Amino acid sequence: MLLITFFPPDRTRNWARNHKLPYRLASDETRQAYFAYGLREATAGEMVGPQNWLPNLVSVLRTRSLPTYTKYVAQLGGYFIVDNTGKLLYAYPSKYPADYPRQGELLSELKVKS
Repeated sequence: MLLITFFPPDRTRNWARNHKLPYRLASDETRQAYFAYGLREATAGEMVGPQNWLPNLVSVLRTRSLPTYTKYVAQLGGYFIVDNTGKLLYAYPSKYPADYPRQGELLSELKVKS
């Protein structure tokens, strides 16, 4: 498994270390992978819209910390499963900043594909 972020390499390494992630991370500061997978930037309405208020509030209360941002605050994420030949098996591009696949969906997809 590989997680790609657009944070600088040192911040990516620190984040992985702090969260004890068991998989590899890559830094894509130029966001070329994001663009290659068709991920876009959120509009102002998507950034401050009600679909983000509750998830962000819950996150702040749970972690007792404010989110950290980069110069790409509007960059939307996505979740993709690609096999070892490069074939895209699963795609979930986020529609707004707090849009994630349903709980367990990625693990279910990985089990089905393996």
